[in-house]
Amino acid sequence: MVSVAALLVALAAGGAVASAVAAGGILVWLPRVRMRRRVHAVAGRVPLDAIHQASQTLLRDRRASQFGFVDGWLQRRKNSARTRLRLEQAGIPLRAGEFVLLRVLLLPLSTFLGFTLGNAAHDSLVLALGTAAGAAAGAFGPLLYVRQRIARRRSRIESQLVEMTELMAASMEAGVGYLQSLVSTMEQLEPPLSTELRRLTDEVRLGGDMDDALDTLKQRIDSKDFDVLATAIGIQRQNGGNLAGILKGVAQTVRDRQGFRREVAALTSRERFSALIIAALPFLLVAGLMAMLPETYGLLFSEPIGRVAVIAACVLDTIGYMAIKKVSRIDV
Repeated sequence: MVSVAALLVALAAGGAVASAVAAGGILVWLPRVRMRRRVHAVAGRVPLDAIHQASQTLLRDRRASQFGFVDGWLQRRKNSARTRLRLEQAGIPLRAGEFVLLRVLLLPLSTFLGFTLGNAAHDSLVLALGTAAGAAAGAFGPLLYVRQRIARRRSRIESQLVEMTELMAASMEAGVGYLQSLVSTMEQLEPPLSTELRRLTDEVRLGGDMDDALDTLKQRIDSKDFDVLATAIGIQRQNGGNLAGILKGVAQTVRDRQGFRREVAALTSRERFSALIIAALPFLLVAGLMAMLPETYGLLFSEPIGRVAVIAACVLDTIGYMAIKKVSRIDV
């Protein structure tokens, strides 16, 4: 006869598999469906006189979900707009509601995996820690992934800004207009900056305001280097002047800022490497002592007091590592 525990484990496994399938559908299927709908709406399944109206609808589409009750609930939350902006900054083609649903689905999946790994040790404390770690990974893992994607994407965009400004300056010196120089520059750049410039030019071509589109692009990129470029372009558009010369000056400014940032990173590399060594040293020391005297130091993991000491040491080690990293981080 099947025990209650086995039945609960089977139900949890089934729920975890269903959550994994649903999460995969959110990541793969929904963006493709939304893209096909937009292509059909603009390219041929609406009358020609409605194309402009459909384009403006797409530009103003800020729904958090395609379901009305979900969208209404998320729109009332203060962090809904911030979640949408963070997803755009990370280059993830999901709505805020889809991202929230993805987190909800990943939570039982990661919790079940943590429970399974903890149960393999046949220890109640390890089981509790494994389950808690799995739940924490499901709850905060997607947020950390988005944050890491934003930082990596912003770094790649900043590395392309000098090339962008120089290409735009060269195009404008050849007599090309502002929008045309953006299009020409976009065609010569690699993603992700070319993708952002394409969104900017598409919004303007579909009837959007250039200044509003530039402000939106500045929010999406969220880079101090790009803020310098956007501010220079905005001032030139209001007051006039030689934009090609301004862009050359901006290119030199951005190049100097990036060089100074690399110099600061080189000067603080010793502190950052020291933080890594200090954080890893306790674990290496425990591993060495366990290898030499397993009978003595194995009590750290077999006795309740030893486990509490290990958990406290891990927490204090993490706090120390984060403190050293915070001190050694210098904003430029």
